[in-house]
Amino acid sequence: MQSNSQRSENCAALMNTKDKLKSFILSLAILLALNSCQHPAKFISVNINNKYSILMADYMLPAPELQVEASLKYKNEEKDIYMIVIDENKKDLVHYNLKYKLTDYFKVVAAQPFLGSTHGKMADPVRRKINGSDALVAEITGDFNKHPVFYKLVVIETENRFYQILSWTGDGYKESPLPDIDRMIDSFKELKND
Repeated sequence: MQSNSQRSENCAALMNTKDKLKSFILSLAILLALNSCQHPAKFISVNINNKYSILMADYMLPAPELQVEASLKYKNEEKDIYMIVIDENKKDLVHYNLKYKLTDYFKVVAAQPFLGSTHGKMADPVRRKINGSDALVAEITGDFNKHPVFYKLVVIETENRFYQILSWTGDGYKESPLPDIDRMIDSFKELKND
């Protein structure tokens, strides 16, 4: 049988262990909360040949190995995010007897296979204005090498040019970079009309 003083000591030791456990759990929760916080991206203006500018998230890096025809090529392999811009002069299209309006041009671009993806499904394009220019925007899902992928296709029409902005990421990452992708797209601005 334990004496009252032994019971008091055992009770105090148990309370001390509970307090340490509570402190440990609280510290762990704070550490996990701090670790899960994502720092918002900073955006840097990128000027392409004084033709157009676009804000790029600071974590995106130039990627010259992407699409040969693209005038802008950026990626972040760690975040699995890629973006290209292809621009076409309307005068060049007219030389080939191609007189596209925005909707027609979008249909031609959208009919192309996207970087080797399969089982692609495109949402209906949404008409918008991006810095005063008419644009069509669509989201596409598909598979690349048996991995789900998410694309955002934007076609912008200006007085003399069409611009195609294509961004993509693994479908599992779709939600996290989407605000950054949208901000980059929405920042697109033609600088000169040639």
